[in-house]
Amino acid sequence: ELSGLPSLKNLTVGKMAFLGKAGPFALRDCPRLEELSVGSHSFRKFRIEALENLDSLRLFHTDFSCFGGTERLSFAGLPRLERVEMEGDACEKCKAFAVEDCPALAELALGDQSFQSAASLSVRNNPRLRALRVGGKSFPLAREVVLEKLPALETLTIGSRESAHFCGSFFHAELHLEGSGVRAL
Repeated sequence: ELSGLPSLKNLTVGKMAFLGKAGPFALRDCPRLEELSVGSHSFRKFRIEALENLDSLRLFHTDFSCFGGTERLSFAGLPRLERVEMEGDACEKCKAFAVEDCPALAELALGDQSFQSAASLSVRNNPRLRALRVGGKSFPLAREVVLEKLPALETLTIGSRESAHFCGSFFHAELHLEGSGVRAL
């Protein structure tokens, strides 16, 4: 757990760190933290337990295969969050993923084969979200995808047209798209 670090502005964890153990990852009460970046395969067996009181967080980035033990992940009420980028094979055991009430969020990008166990994806009330990208073979077990109150959404990309493989995302999902300004799908 990292908490109560009032001067911390950037947190970078390199590749293949914290590999041998499983446990909770909590980041709390770091009011000046602007960027969190985690290298590939770091915290592989850890679960994100809390992301709280991070009022200055602008970027959350993970490379491949991070936080595999996470069961539920929510980015909610982060006033300055502009980008969430999670590369492939992210949060493989996660059952639910949500990004809600982040007024500055402009981009949400989730890589290939991410959220393999997730039953739901919810992206709501992010008025500045312009681009939402979900990689191929992501959310294959999802039953519900909710995209609501996204008036600035211009681009929604699921999978890749350049891929030689089928998309494989959202096999069983129902899509609820409401109040978005999607201009390209």
